[in-house]
Amino acid sequence: MESKEYEVRSNLGIKVALGLIGSYQYLRAGRPSPCRYLPSCSDYAREAVERHGFIHGLWLATKRVAKCNPFGGSGLDPVPDVSPGVARAKEKR
Repeated sequence: MESKEYEVRSNLGIKVALGLIGSYQYLRAGRPSPCRYLPSCSDYAREAVERHGFIHGLWLATKRVAKCNPFGGSGLDPVPDVSPGVARAKEKR
């Protein structure tokens, strides 16, 4: 029962996060991206939440935004793959 409740809360968190990211992207449409990386920080956040779930995806997105500054790097920085062990654990739920 706890697992089901966690899954529902997690799905709600994912939907809320993706809605907020989508709203931000809609409001930014047509403007040049200030992001130094590819994909942009908002695209990275969306993909991270979709692939890794709410908590881990949000953590990855936060780390990415923190390094997007004049002293950080630039260039291609894709969302990391889900490790095989984590993928198997998610399938069992």
